[in-house]
Amino acid sequence: NPQIMLPAACCTRFLSIVGFYLVKNVNSPMLYVVSIWMVLGTLMETVCTDAIMFRNCNRQLRGIVNGVGYGIGYLGQFIFSLLGGWLYDEQGPKAPFFLCGLCDFILMVVMLGLVAMGTITNDLQEKADAERLGKENKA
Repeated sequence: NPQIMLPAACCTRFLSIVGFYLVKNVNSPMLYVVSIWMVLGTLMETVCTDAIMFRNCNRQLRGIVNGVGYGIGYLGQFIFSLLGGWLYDEQGPKAPFFLCGLCDFILMVVMLGLVAMGTITNDLQEKADAERLGKENKA
């Protein structure tokens, strides 16, 4: 259910970034917990965005949209890596995590806004299920 999962994924990542920021000892077992929490949030975000994209995309364009989406994602990773390295050098080791947390918080607010406006719904999935059931009943 994208109305719940995508904002939850953004919230999970945001909380993990805050956790990174709060951990004082880099050898702490809590750092492992926060790292796993962040990976789970990242996986949830990826799965949810892919599911929404494929539900709403024309079959003939799915490959192109997927390629462009991942290309933009890799460009974003490159830019944020450079920016994070610069922030680390200029502001200290916690600054890149603060930037990521801020971006995830903004994304979470945007996702909640889209859900509240009804932009992200299950209508397309319900329509696809109804069409599939209709085809199965005819066969």
